Formats: sequence, structure tokens, C-alpha cells
Amino acid sequence: MDELIFTRRRRDRLSGVNQIVVKVGKDQYNKVIEVADETGRSIRDVASKMIDFAYEHIRYEDAEQTEGS
Repeated sequence: MDELIFTRRRRDRLSGVNQIVVKVGKDQYNKVIEVADETGRSIRDVASKMIDFAYEHIRYEDAEQTEGS
């Protein structure tokens, strides 16, 4: 199974906010638009579903594991 791998870093979380702007590159935006156009779903719905899917397939690595790579 494919995995999306990230090295752990700490970041503050926002609370009490329902919507946040996330900036993505042009290529990633075009992928979201393509899916939205093909499915008739909103950009927000497509991006949310893609993010949720990616989140479920993440594997975290500690920095010590990636330093030798």
C-alpha cells in the first residue's frame, strides 16, 4: 500500500475556527479542479476528501530515521 511519509515537527493548532485558507501550488490546485469538474462536486468538498484520504494514509518518521537518507 502506498504511504504518505512526513517527518515530525511541532506546530500550533487553531481552535474555534470552521474554515481556513490553505495555499497550494498551481499543479495541486489544477488536480483539485480536475476532480471537481469531473465529479460535479465543489472545490471545498474535493479538497477536503483528498486531505482526509491522505491523512488516513500517513506514516510518521522521527528526524533520526531520515537524516541518513
